[in-house]
Amino acid sequence: MEIGIADYLGEINLSGFGRMMCLANPRAVSDAHLLVLAKCFVAEYITDDTCEDNEHGVVPAQLYPQLMMGTFTIEPTVPLAGYAKEWDARTGSSTLCQAWRGAIASLHEVATPAQAGRLKHALATLFIGFGGESGWRLAQRVPPSWEYLMERQLNSFFCSMILPDVAAGYELSPQLYYLPEVQRALRAAALSSNLMNDVYSLWRDLEQKSTAFSLPLLLASEQDLPLETAVERTIDLHNELIGFFQAEKTRLTAAYGPTLGRYLADVLNWLAVNRHWHVTSDRYRRPA
Repeated sequence: MEIGIADYLGEINLSGFGRMMCLANPRAVSDAHLLVLAKCFVAEYITDDTCEDNEHGVVPAQLYPQLMMGTFTIEPTVPLAGYAKEWDARTGSSTLCQAWRGAIASLHEVATPAQAGRLKHALATLFIGFGGESGWRLAQRVPPSWEYLMERQLNSFFCSMILPDVAAGYELSPQLYYLPEVQRALRAAALSSNLMNDVYSLWRDLEQKSTAFSLPLLLASEQDLPLETAVERTIDLHNELIGFFQAEKTRLTAAYGPTLGRYLADVLNWLAVNRHWHVTSDRYRRPA
């Protein structure tokens, strides 16, 4: 309620976010640290639903202003008294902005400035990806699979999985986190998780005629494949990405030391828990 999610409480309770956070962060130093990550995860969930143009969302033409306000909300506001009232009114009426305002404020209570900045940078990238999807809808255009996979490296679970050190009370230095090879490994991990999400969300996309884009559906259409074969190819891509991440985890740990190794191990645990969550959460379970 405090972070502007009243309209989502029923869905959140059914989705099992709390269990997800506990399993994904088994070495959390306190319940308060877990709650901070849970707030960030819920805010991302609200952002995703807003951008998918469902009953909580907006029409594509209105999406970029929403994302602009979301980006504005997560950064310190310039003190211009003549505009503060209007800014507060507009962002205060947006569930997306309210959720991120509360989540970022809580994050600053337990994270270092560099860790908080890490998430803000990732969110800016995420919002660009959502904007790309909005462009497809505005143009009434179905993207080819290569373009979809490009967009999904921006719009992924990346924001959700990059703060395990916040929960566990240590810090991966920016000098290690921003190494291009570390970023590449993390992007591969996040993309793999989104391809897994495409598979587990497929029944809902079909039955509810969702506006979401999905790799199995794109592959089936552009390559004239049976849907089952398209799903298998999506799974093959997922497994390729997981294999790459695991190999890089071993190599990067040997090259840069145990702190990076611990961080990458925590990310790998997050990936496993996220898959378990997809299997067990009511959000993805198909009705009997």
